[in-house]
Amino acid sequence: MAKEITLGISVEGQTEAYFAKYVLARYLKNFNINLADPLILGGNVNIPRIESVLSLMANNYDYVTTLYDFYGFEGQNFGETKESLCQRILTAAGLQNCKNIIPYIQMYEFEALLFSDLNILCKYMDDNPIVVQKYIEEFKANLGDLPPEKVNNSILTAPSKRIHAIFKRYKKSIYGYTIAQEIGVHKIREMCPNFNNWLENLINLAQERNQS
Repeated sequence: MAKEITLGISVEGQTEAYFAKYVLARYLKNFNINLADPLILGGNVNIPRIESVLSLMANNYDYVTTLYDFYGFEGQNFGETKESLCQRILTAAGLQNCKNIIPYIQMYEFEALLFSDLNILCKYMDDNPIVVQKYIEEFKANLGDLPPEKVNNSILTAPSKRIHAIFKRYKKSIYGYTIAQEIGVHKIREMCPNFNNWLENLINLAQERNQS
């Protein structure tokens, strides 16, 4: 019988928590990963708060991961990258002895994942198929070949701002994980390399546990 690993996750907000609990957890279950109920950081994402939370979580699970937005990460240095922020988490004083932490930061925010399938995203914006198609074409014209994880010309045209510009009723906590759930993890992995690498890493850890 395959061994199941326990995975704790610290997330930025309620939407990420819903996504982790109702989308990721069900997907990862197929790979013998039991994702625990997310611990919500609740904004103010910075190294001291992350250090405090993850140091406690590391003792309770086989592995611990994170789901924070790059935009929401406070105290960034000039030229900071997703990789450098993850490294700062791993090398924080209180976490240097925790060898079971796999930090992940979403580029540039959660809404980037929703651009993995414009057809599904846009159908939530209007009931009229003609209008929906208009929105799809508008996004395609604006984004060109830009992949979801690089939808970020500026803070004014970030993924969430682009959605709000058309979908005035959009509320992240209501629509965010619902749209992501309909798009599906397979499609998101296909369109978002960083997200895919994160899940691949987690899945490999579970497979290695079962081979040992």
